[in-house]
Amino acid sequence: MRNEPKPKKSRLEKSKVKTMLICFYDSKGIVHKEFVPLGQNVNAIFYLGVLKRLVRRIRRVRSEYREDGSWRFSNNANSSSIPSSNRLK
Repeated sequence: MRNEPKPKKSRLEKSKVKTMLICFYDSKGIVHKEFVPLGQNVNAIFYLGVLKRLVRRIRRVRSEYREDGSWRFSNNANSSSIPSSNRLK
């Protein structure tokens, strides 16, 4: 028993790469997820692109939401900061 090597202590190191994930889900689970590219600012123009891809994904994977007006976005952002939903189509 005395000849056994001591267990190595593990060290926790912070990752040098930070990643942001934007994720959308409903009661059935994750609908769409996107990693934000390194150095990309999440501004209205970038987020509008994410929302357009989300709409296409919803129509593809959730058949009950294919029709216009059968669903809506809900979040806790100030309504003045939300892009017009007319630009999502």
